[in-house]
Amino acid sequence: RGSSGRLYASSNSLCFYSNLFGFERCVHIKLVDVVKMEEGARGGAIDVSAKVTEKEGDKSATSPGKTTLKHYFFRGFVTIMERDDALKDMKELWHRKVPDFREKDTNKKQQQEKDEHDEGGL
Repeated sequence: RGSSGRLYASSNSLCFYSNLFGFERCVHIKLVDVVKMEEGARGGAIDVSAKVTEKEGDKSATSPGKTTLKHYFFRGFVTIMERDDALKDMKELWHRKVPDFREKDTNKKQQQEKDEHDEGGL
């Protein structure tokens, strides 16, 4: 379900606010809870959305400590370049708040290739 609104980024969180015909929608995502930021994808089609994945702790009594993932798609970008610029800025704020994710996010593919090479038995 899409909403037209504004996305705000701060040093601690991402916030989305929409007020369309009196229906308000507010989303607050703490950067420390973000596990992934990436370009959105829609079945191979060109998509100018940004996808943010947040971890959520489940507070139910039946599964204490269970963590689930929630995905947000921000689709208000007109061009791919506009989306990429916004995503770059959001990632920079995220990496400043949670430095551990910088290496995992930017070097994940390189690390996988290195691990595969090391397993090859040099």
